[in-house]
This record gives sequence, C-alpha cells and structure tokens, in this order.
Amino acid sequence: MDTDGSKRLIEVFGDYWHIEGDEEERRSHFAEYGFDTLILWEHEINRMSDSEIAERIKEVRSNKE
Repeated sequence: MDTDGSKRLIEVFGDYWHIEGDEEERRSHFAEYGFDTLILWEHEINRMSDSEIAERIKEVRSNKE
C-alpha cells in the first residue's frame, strides 16, 4: 500500500526461475486484487545503477497520480 492509498507492488524476477510469460500472468493476478505491478528482472537490475532503479519506481508512481 502506498502512502496515498494506492496498491502498488514491486516484484523482482530472477532469470533462472522465471520465463517471460510469467510477467503478464503475475500482473493479471495482482490486478484482480487492485494492485499495479512493476516487475524488474535480475538482468535489468544488474545493468542499472541505484538511481536508475529509483527512477523506474518514480515513473510507476507518477503514472498513477
């Protein structure tokens, strides 16, 4: 739950345990309960700086405000 009452979820997918089809399935599942879901992949996070990760999270927040 975000501070403004919005339901937002961040999920991190490990490259070994997940396949690309998992993304939409997870988003749909959580959407049934009113959650907006940001999915970050292990290989994405490994390439990103902390500030880039923070920017992705901010973008998701600003898209719903």
